[in-house]
Amino acid sequence: MRLLAILLFLVPFAAAADGLIDREVTVSVETTFAGQEPGRERPTTAYVKAEGAEFWFGGASSVDGLFIVPVFIDVGDRWLRMDYIGSGAGDFVDAQFNGYVFDFDPGCAELKGATVDLNQTTMQLSDEDLEVSRHSLRVDVAGLDYKDGDTIFIKLKIGDCVAA
Repeated sequence: MRLLAILLFLVPFAAAADGLIDREVTVSVETTFAGQEPGRERPTTAYVKAEGAEFWFGGASSVDGLFIVPVFIDVGDRWLRMDYIGSGAGDFVDAQFNGYVFDFDPGCAELKGATVDLNQTTMQLSDEDLEVSRHSLRVDVAGLDYKDGDTIFIKLKIGDCVAA
C-alpha cells in the first residue's frame, strides 16, 4: 500500500478542464511592415478574472506613430473578446502584420487552437487571421474595416495542465 501511494505521487496527472482563469496573460499591439522590425506598444500583463475586461488600449496610444484603435479586451476561461467602443470608423493600417499579440502563462496553459466565432464577431475576421503557437496567439486585423460597436470573439482550445 505504501509503494502504491509513492507511485501515485510520482506519476504526472492531468487536471481536467484547465483554462485561463487566474492565469497570467500579456497583450501587446504590434505593427510590422515588410522589411522592417516590428513596432510594438508596451506589453500589458494581467491575471484573467471571471468578469470584466482585463485590458484597454487606445486614447493617445500609438505604435511607431500609428494610432491605436480604442479597444476593450476581455479574456475568459477559454475565449477572448475585443469590443471597439468609442473607436469611430475606419480601416486598420494594411501591413505585413497589424494586430494583437496574446502571450499566455507558459507555466501550465497550453494553447491548442483558436477559432473566430462568426456568430459573435461583427468584423470580417477569419481563422486565417489567427496564428497560434504553444503559448501565444496573434490576431491580424491589417486592412480590415472597423466601426464603433464592432466585436471580435475568439474561442480558445486550452490543453489540460500536466503537472509533474
